[in-house]
Amino acid sequence: MTDNVIVHGYANDIFAVPTIIAYSNLLLFAGRYDGLLILTPLRVLSAAAVSSLVWEIGAIWIKPSATPDSLDVVAYFTGGWLYWRVARYTLGAEYARWKAEYG
Repeated sequence: MTDNVIVHGYANDIFAVPTIIAYSNLLLFAGRYDGLLILTPLRVLSAAAVSSLVWEIGAIWIKPSATPDSLDVVAYFTGGWLYWRVARYTLGAEYARWKAEYG
């Protein structure tokens, strides 16, 4: 549909981290581990950093022909930032309550 390099090369990286964080939060919430939810900027930053390490460094060990890309790392952190902003906005007062309790 499009020849845009950002759409083809980085959109999946931008959405990967929010997807992983959202799924992790669902599992943590279902297991009643509310205090471990990935909602604070530091936790989201940590999730993006771990994702970057796994996909950009760990992938080379698994598949030596993989090529690391520094813009992928930027995309992972962008996705994490977007997740944090959306979660903070959509949860509203619930986010403030959670932050006060577990923060």
